[in-house]
Amino acid sequence: MEWNVVQGDLDQVEPDVWVLGTSGTVKQRLASFASIQTGGPLDIPILVLLNPREDQTPWLSLNADGYHEISSSAALMAQRIGAMLPSPGTKTRQDFPSSRNLLAMEEAARWQATFNAAGAGILTGRTSRFFDALPTLGKKTSSASSEALLELSRGLLRTIDWELNNQQAKALLELREPIALDSGFIDRLTPLHGGQFLSDVMSLGRGASRSQSEWICRNPNGNRYLSLEITVPNSLEDCLFVTLLDISERMRLEQELRDHVQTLEDRVEKRTRDLQVVNQRLNAEATQRQRLAQQVRESLVHITQGVITAKQILEVALPGKAKLKSIFSKSMVIERPRDILGGDFLHVQGNDTFDTLALVDSTGHGIPGAMVSLMGYTLLQEAISSTPDQSPKCILEVFHAAFVERMKSQSEDPQMYGFDAGIVTFERSTAVLRFAGAREDLYLVRDGECIIHRGSRCSIELATFAGVRSRCPEFEESTIPLRSGDQIYLSTDGVRDQFGGPNNRKLGRKRFADILVRHAALPLKQRKKAIQKDLLLWKGANAKVDDATLVGFDV
Repeated sequence: MEWNVVQGDLDQVEPDVWVLGTSGTVKQRLASFASIQTGGPLDIPILVLLNPREDQTPWLSLNADGYHEISSSAALMAQRIGAMLPSPGTKTRQDFPSSRNLLAMEEAARWQATFNAAGAGILTGRTSRFFDALPTLGKKTSSASSEALLELSRGLLRTIDWELNNQQAKALLELREPIALDSGFIDRLTPLHGGQFLSDVMSLGRGASRSQSEWICRNPNGNRYLSLEITVPNSLEDCLFVTLLDISERMRLEQELRDHVQTLEDRVEKRTRDLQVVNQRLNAEATQRQRLAQQVRESLVHITQGVITAKQILEVALPGKAKLKSIFSKSMVIERPRDILGGDFLHVQGNDTFDTLALVDSTGHGIPGAMVSLMGYTLLQEAISSTPDQSPKCILEVFHAAFVERMKSQSEDPQMYGFDAGIVTFERSTAVLRFAGAREDLYLVRDGECIIHRGSRCSIELATFAGVRSRCPEFEESTIPLRSGDQIYLSTDGVRDQFGGPNNRKLGRKRFADILVRHAALPLKQRKKAIQKDLLLWKGANAKVDDATLVGFDV
């Protein structure tokens, strides 16, 4: 296909491609493009050149065949060589001279101008000896060493009669002037993969037309990595092209990547070793922890068994809960210590005239609270025995005095031991109940209502401040005539101080009284379960804040 300039009537020609831009201004070219489009869709491509191309000669001097091939440089070179060969009928190819000076200087200049615009290094060469050497390579490469493969690769390149190079090839290989090159530059070339290069080159004589390999060129001004692509045109004999690309930057980046990967692998290996050391240490520590945990479990079981046994002994030493039913037949106890042992205890005593019930909350909980409760039970029993009229007010005052006497101390620091208590005395002949409390209240449920009788706002305790011992407080006593069906309840502060509910607040006296009223109509056994259930629902997932005890009886 040749380039043709179409002028005048466009209906007289059938072009293969429209190229707008060999003449006229940009505006005129765009107008021509719009004119062509008005005729409807075209089956041929249109190329519009926007840069000025007023001179047609450079375009018309090039054959259009292969102009837009991927390997356009090789195609242009093939066209130039084809133009140099004789036409059929004039000379045979065998009669054409094959010396190293095949190319005339003026033709070489034309080649040079074309190749310099190719954007890559280009060499040409004669291949008569090259293809003669290929059949002998197979036997030599099968068991050759790396040094032998290098010599075979260089020797194969030496069989080519090198003829022409462009400026880019001259710069890459640091060559002398083109035309009739010597092969000295080959000694500076080393294939990166000699065996693969020879294997690919041997396929050129058996149908393949292209071979690509990577080389290092050791130049006086520094080494370069080059990509060599050997192309054998199908339409030419005794000719090949070598395209050179500088891949030094790519190889540098690949080496940096390999170094980076190696650094990462070294770090991973070091980290792996460190982790192995840490894992060994952790395994040793885990074994030690397991051994200690087993010892703790065994100790905990032993301690728990001891605490359970101590609780059984404490129930014998504090028989108030066991005696409750014998004195108050219609009674119930809800007991929920914070730990296995608790500091809350009951004291029940009766005679021919009075029945006395005391609920005492000792300071602390667990084992310390239990120890304090043992002392408190002894002191309370002495106070009840020394009060003939069983007045709750007098019992608390004697209890307080006995505790102060027992806990006399020269220390200036306040004592942290003490008791809260609620005491009721029921006179059976008159159905009159007397109550006195030390920070404990009495709840009377009658006719669907709960009446709260508040105890005194002081505890049974020993406190010294600035060397002055606090005097014995005065406890208030309430006298309550009872009716048939009345329900009497005493509770420690662990019941009303328990956190829970939707807003995680304390239960308080009012909500506790509402629970007692809500279940007042139930029989005693069912009422106990219902009250206990409501208290547990209020607590929910919260921890128990203190020992909680509730005792009640019906009149």
